[in-house]
Amino acid sequence: MLFLGSLSVMIFFYFQGANDSDESFAKLNNLKIKRNSAFPFKSKKVLVLGNGMEEYLDNYAATPYLNWNLAKYELENLDNYENVISILRNFEKDTPEVIIDKANLVPKLFKRIPALARRYHADGKGVYLLNS
Repeated sequence: MLFLGSLSVMIFFYFQGANDSDESFAKLNNLKIKRNSAFPFKSKKVLVLGNGMEEYLDNYAATPYLNWNLAKYELENLDNYENVISILRNFEKDTPEVIIDKANLVPKLFKRIPALARRYHADGKGVYLLNS
């Protein structure tokens, strides 16, 4: 009885996961990163400020701010001196060549850390490139 019960539970979960009509189970297709054809950079060290991971495809993650949900507390609270120092140190350790600003934080960040502002120039809306 125990074997038949566990077998039926496994079969139930198998078919529930394969069935597209049930929204209660997470779908792996939503977790796949879709290629952004408008992003022209390849093999660059990239920092994305905001939600989205497609810019990291074919590029390298710079700084420890890969997960926006974890990084936004430090990056949005620029009135805290410890956060500003931590951000500057992280940029010095692993300098991004391209910054994609989806959260519109770079102007405030550059205002708080002028040393970073001198190292980057704007290249379109929300895109900042490292000066060569």
